[in-house]
Amino acid sequence: MRKRFFPLLIVAFAVHANAQKFYTYVMDLGPSYVQLAWGTTTGENTIGRSSPSFGDAEVQIANRKLIAVGNSITVGDLAPDRSYKYTVSLHGKVLGQGEVRTWAANSQKLTFLVVGDFGTGKAPQYNIARAMWDEYQRRAGTGNPVRFLLSLGDNVYGDVRG
Repeated sequence: MRKRFFPLLIVAFAVHANAQKFYTYVMDLGPSYVQLAWGTTTGENTIGRSSPSFGDAEVQIANRKLIAVGNSITVGDLAPDRSYKYTVSLHGKVLGQGEVRTWAANSQKLTFLVVGDFGTGKAPQYNIARAMWDEYQRRAGTGNPVRFLLSLGDNVYGDVRG
């Protein structure tokens, strides 16, 4: 009886591993490079450069297909102040995609958003978030786009319903 259940357990584990939710993020960015990372929120140290590899990943960016052995990659030879769409795939499945804009090689100004104390999810916090998003969108196609968001903290709350 045990011999029948053993292969089923392996199949169940494989399905669980493929069903994990992956996240991608930008680890570092400069005028000519971007460092992308990916992983899950389950387990210990599952995202980025020093985490155990999930296998060879394919990263598409700047009309290139690159293979990453670990859970991160640094892509160089990018043009300054330019947007690049990217896709990260693992075993033929897209883990994440997005768009990054490299830093300008030289700049006279820098625009960024600052937020702290994210609140409890009530209407005033959503109104502020909407205003920030609208400003981000308004500046996106200009010569002075928002380059990053700086979080001041106090942004993770326990159960505030009780």
